[in-house]
Amino acid sequence: MLRNKADVFQAFKNYKKKAENQTGQRIKKFRTDNAREYLSNNFTNFLKEEGVRHQLSVEYTPQQNGVAERANRTLVEMARCIMLQAGLPNSLWAEAVNTAAYLRNRCATKCLDSTTPFEAWTQRKPYVGFFRIIGSKTIALNKNQRGKKFQPKGNEYLLVGYSEESKAYRLWKPGTKTVIKARDVKFFERIESSPPESSTGKVFTTPNIFIEMSDEEVHNEDVENKVREDSEESNEENLEDESDFQTAESEENELRRGPGRPKIIKTGRPGRPRKVYQCNNVWHSDPKSISRMLERDDKEA
Repeated sequence: MLRNKADVFQAFKNYKKKAENQTGQRIKKFRTDNAREYLSNNFTNFLKEEGVRHQLSVEYTPQQNGVAERANRTLVEMARCIMLQAGLPNSLWAEAVNTAAYLRNRCATKCLDSTTPFEAWTQRKPYVGFFRIIGSKTIALNKNQRGKKFQPKGNEYLLVGYSEESKAYRLWKPGTKTVIKARDVKFFERIESSPPESSTGKVFTTPNIFIEMSDEEVHNEDVENKVREDSEESNEENLEDESDFQTAESEENELRRGPGRPKIIKTGRPGRPRKVYQCNNVWHSDPKSISRMLERDDKEA
């Protein structure tokens, strides 16, 4: 990140040396808009000395430099999402943009035949096993501690990115402007019950949330579960009673069924026709209900 636009010239010189040294290729063309930091005398003379052709887009025509414009917008949108999800203040926008660029360089892209920019630049596949959720709570080991034996050995931080110079994480201490690099870190990636507030005052939630409940809510939930279990048991008992009644009725019908094939009665309704079996004279047995008692032929006797 640059503090002033006047630092663009020195940043381009450093980038040119780094890119040509690592890739073995030379920069032949340099396309920019008509910003004044690219049109200074020092910048123009340097490009002429190095033999680099300077291409300028037409004023107020950003589509002529679409690759850079699209990349800038992608990084800004990713950084915005990172800051809102992690609840980071606006003062850490540079850390969010650097983290977005770090992640994009390790994602496959269509213009490189589904390979990553990191692999195209270094000729080796990137390792992403150390990725963690940005904004998660961390405990970093304090190696410079000179306190008592029973004092905590770590301090609380929030993960804001990854270091380009070292194999370390970039950690921010909430409430301060301090960002450190650390390797010995313990992560707590699951978000707590109270999500952090963003710079706009809005609260954003995520699927993985610890939910804390009061004693009254726990008691109400236990009562609801007990009522639900009792209703399920009563339903099961009713189903068992109905199945027993149907079984007894089917057995009774089998006792009354007489010899011979049943008669087929067509009702005109869809489905199978109705079957009527011949019945034996078993009405002299003791009825099991009042309705059966009233249906008996010998009820007058």
